[in-house]
Amino acid sequence: MPNIGYESNKKTKHMLPSGFSKFLVHNVKELEVLLMCKKSHCAGISQCLLQEPQSIVERAAQLAIRITNPNARLHREEKEQTDSLCACRICVNKT
Repeated sequence: MPNIGYESNKKTKHMLPSGFSKFLVHNVKELEVLLMCKKSHCAGISQCLLQEPQSIVERAAQLAIRITNPNARLHREEKEQTDSLCACRICVNKT
């Protein structure tokens, strides 16, 4: 158990080093919630997405909302596509 006195300041608790608080986004509709507080909060793309991450990044750019991890799922999807292509090439070469 931590001792008393080591807690963060209540004004800066849950803040990122950039000064923003993080808000997890699962779809494009949740970005519109950040319109009122985009000066104090930034969006973070969730790992469990209901939509494609590219559409979330594009909509955030239109609304001028910061995203902490804009390339989070994009690289993973590209890697999965190249892995499946490599697996197909191996199967073709074996026959």
